[in-house]
Amino acid sequence: MPADRVALFDLGGVLVHLDHEAFALAWESLGVPRDTLRSKLAASREVLDWNSGRLGIDAFYSWLRDTLKPRNTEVERLRAAWCSLLGGVNRPMAELLSVLDDDGWTLACLSNTDPWHLDHMKRSFTELASLRHWLASCELGAMKPDIACYTRALAALAEPSDTVHFVDDNEDNVQAARATGMHALYHVHGSAPSHELVSFFSLSPEWKAPQ
Repeated sequence: MPADRVALFDLGGVLVHLDHEAFALAWESLGVPRDTLRSKLAASREVLDWNSGRLGIDAFYSWLRDTLKPRNTEVERLRAAWCSLLGGVNRPMAELLSVLDDDGWTLACLSNTDPWHLDHMKRSFTELASLRHWLASCELGAMKPDIACYTRALAALAEPSDTVHFVDDNEDNVQAARATGMHALYHVHGSAPSHELVSFFSLSPEWKAPQ
């Protein structure tokens, strides 16, 4: 496999499990009811700005504190509750990373994420240490499926789009990636047939993709 082949993965829902129940429980422990959490975050412009790099850490903390009104407002407590959504690495997909790394692929991720989540994943999820490029919406200044997110990611990778193989669990994100010339696969952990991942990355037929 040529060294310039790039395997580009989404994080949440692909490489990383999202634990919505743990997230709700963490905020409930701070006195924030689930209905409040859902209604305040669902259509929040501030959360979009946080993920797009338009809202800084101090401003987001202030908004979160004032909007959710938790009984404990220490920044580290709110940060821990925010990061409780990240349920750990999807281990079968981490095994795929290892196989691709051994086969000479350049490994990278492209995620709609914020500074707290990004820092948490980099520090805590050692199974993702083989990722050479962490491309995050909060640093790129654009979110998937905005084409600007992909063009800026390609600029950061410094590779032609047709060398990039992108895996995401959102069909709109996959279609946008294809529009830039990337190879792209829609993959929801547990739903995509084994042969799709095997074929997509030209793996040995003996390797079994995660089910």
